[in-house]
Amino acid sequence: MLARSISGPLQAVGQAMGQVARRNYDVEIPGRQRRDEIGDIARRLDVFRASLVAADATEREHAFKSAAFEATSAALMLIDRDMTIIYVNQCLVDLMAQHRIALERNVSDFRPDALPGRGLIALYPGAERLRVAAVDGQGNAEMQLGHSHLALAMAPVRAGDGSQILGYVVEWKDVTRRRLSDAVTGAVDATLPVASFSPDGRLIEANPPFLRWTSIPGQAVYGEHWNAIFQAKRNGIARPWAEIAKMSTQQESMCVHAKGGARLSAMLCRVTNNRGRTRRFVLIAGSDIGASDPATRSSQAVAWREEMS
Repeated sequence: MLARSISGPLQAVGQAMGQVARRNYDVEIPGRQRRDEIGDIARRLDVFRASLVAADATEREHAFKSAAFEATSAALMLIDRDMTIIYVNQCLVDLMAQHRIALERNVSDFRPDALPGRGLIALYPGAERLRVAAVDGQGNAEMQLGHSHLALAMAPVRAGDGSQILGYVVEWKDVTRRRLSDAVTGAVDATLPVASFSPDGRLIEANPPFLRWTSIPGQAVYGEHWNAIFQAKRNGIARPWAEIAKMSTQQESMCVHAKGGARLSAMLCRVTNNRGRTRRFVLIAGSDIGASDPATRSSQAVAWREEMS
């Protein structure tokens, strides 16, 4: 009876221990209420089980984060508090490989697939300033590599209670095309009349050249309909918005005649979302093909404003 009173509870605790070892953390640990050594073993096993549950949850969380880190289309790297690279994802390796020639000129022994272990300052000399700015939530910078431009965004990784910075995440982006697009857009916006219209033909926004061309006060023209601002013509035939909005191509050239301005050749472009639905139309006017003299245009503008009012 004495043997059974000891071996039975120990066997039950041993079976529970086997279940815990197989990661069945929902098993009930028997004997925790006992006041003898068997109860002490059971309670210690219960504490051990709770620790394994927490560790397993942390492992799963890290696995999910690691998978997300690799699956993202963003080029990311992890660096420690000493600004040493400790991990990079494949997107970053690919980005560095695209700019390998330019980086080899500035970084000794540069290899896109051998970045961990190197200091960030070797890739970006202003890394220390970027780290200071990142602590204040302003860790953004840009560097030029030959004719290319790379943008960096750094964010600190803090401990659970937020009291300590463990390291940093740095996202890299190739913004060369964006910078070129901004320059082209700026040049166009400064010289050519540009305006955008909603799918139902209402004016959304317009640049100063467009407003000067229509000779209409800036605030008065916003929200006005295409048909009220000017007529668009193709082959000399006036075309209302209902017809223009049905154009089957992404862009179409036409002649547009503002009621208070000159006639210009223009390009109307359809802007769609990723589902192919039209979000807006953008009008870019070009050369003046029928400008009237300033006095005539002024009188046209006055008549047009009176008509609008």
